[in-house]
Amino acid sequence: MDLQGKRIYLVGIKGTGMASLAILLSHAGAVVGGCDTSEVFATDALLAEASISWDVGFHASLLPRDVALVVHSSAWKDESCPVLAEAKRKRIDTLSYPQMLARMSRECTCYAVAGTHGKTTTTGCAAWLLSRPNRKAFPFFALYGAAAQSADGHPQTAGVWQGDEVGLLEACEYQDHFLSYAIRGALVTTVEHDHPDYFPNLQTVKRSFQQFVSQLAQRGFLICCFDDPGARELAGWAKMHRPDLMVVTYGYHEHGPFGIRNASSLWCGVVPRGMSSFEISLLAGKCFYSPLFGRELTDDIVGAALLASCILLDRPDPRLFLKEDSLICDEILATVMGDMLGDLVDFKGCIGRCEVLLESDGVTYIDDYAHHPTEISATIASLRLRFPGRPVVVAFSPHTASRSKAYFNDFVSALSQADRVVVQSTYASARKDISQDGDIAKDLADAISRRMLRSARTKVQSVIYAENDGQAAKILSGWLQRDDLCITMGAGNNRALSWSVARLRDENRPNES
Repeated sequence: MDLQGKRIYLVGIKGTGMASLAILLSHAGAVVGGCDTSEVFATDALLAEASISWDVGFHASLLPRDVALVVHSSAWKDESCPVLAEAKRKRIDTLSYPQMLARMSRECTCYAVAGTHGKTTTTGCAAWLLSRPNRKAFPFFALYGAAAQSADGHPQTAGVWQGDEVGLLEACEYQDHFLSYAIRGALVTTVEHDHPDYFPNLQTVKRSFQQFVSQLAQRGFLICCFDDPGARELAGWAKMHRPDLMVVTYGYHEHGPFGIRNASSLWCGVVPRGMSSFEISLLAGKCFYSPLFGRELTDDIVGAALLASCILLDRPDPRLFLKEDSLICDEILATVMGDMLGDLVDFKGCIGRCEVLLESDGVTYIDDYAHHPTEISATIASLRLRFPGRPVVVAFSPHTASRSKAYFNDFVSALSQADRVVVQSTYASARKDISQDGDIAKDLADAISRRMLRSARTKVQSVIYAENDGQAAKILSGWLQRDDLCITMGAGNNRALSWSVARLRDENRPNES
């Protein structure tokens, strides 16, 4: 991709994928700018750190005169966006975000991570592993929906760029976007029903993933998580319909070389504080450590290590990218996997995925993107393992009315696993996905409350609906006590609520003097 000096303008630049794309294009030598709303998102800091400026608003006059390419978020359409209409009028090359990824995938050898859940963590972890100091020469770029957390708590730059021979993409199934990408090898984390505004049922989701696999390059590879029923079924389908592919499965229920096991104290000794541990069948007897907790997250990072290993081994002379003291043997996969898994001890996860934002007056504030019942359950379970015995207080912003309606009872069950819940108003997103019968978030809070009263086995003790962030902050500041975990959750933009709550608690704290 020859991007040196090319001026590219991104409309909706503060979207998670769009911000990562902007940073990646900048690394590749392009002159990058863009526009978006004035609302503050987590990506503001990432763009500022990369010295990328953006305009506020979408007026036609914002379009630079010498722009060569305009890329727009799927949230903004030319018929309702003046700057895009101006680009079309001037016949400037204009692509949506998925179209841009499709173009990039055709200009080099590309690999992808797809799946209903866990895509960002898995892609981010694989990219992080391939960009470790001993692999800095590996000529790849990676594009995914968040930045990796760094050891000191500051975000690393998103959009990894080490060259343009190999690409690693987070491939989303929404509106069948991933079917336009040219992919040689892929990892599928999960196949579950989601995006009910596009996929009417699980069968349509399965067919979409089957089509994705059917389009993989000849003699490429497919990696599937065996712990997920949908991904496991997809692996079986691929073996029948794509016998040319190398199909590999991994997970706790996998009995082959990539089976994951709970680590044995015989090998591990004392697990370091703040770490989880696991073993993998291929390297039996060796214990690996990770700062991430829970089976789902362990699946993600082990899958990432397997994917990164397969990508590296798919290139000429992989020994160039191994550690100098690595044991090179006939079973080179064991060597590469061992190196990758050993590096996981320093991977902290991605921004907005069980991310600790701050500690204040004994309360730990965390942000997480979970917006599907399966993701909510996995996140709460992970937090209880990571912070044993500490109460979990959730501020949840439902993402779209259609999703809330489709999985209403599942949302009730998942959120009832927390100790206290504030259900915020539904985030309609740019899809304008709202209910005509009032805010379904209020119905969700009422249903959780009824479940709490009727079932002695439910964990939740308190639940309330908050119409806006101000109400939510006041409720949480009154609820929270020392040792509580306060987690903002959902695909909306309630992340900043943590700082508001911490500030309110500080203002309301009795003067000890």
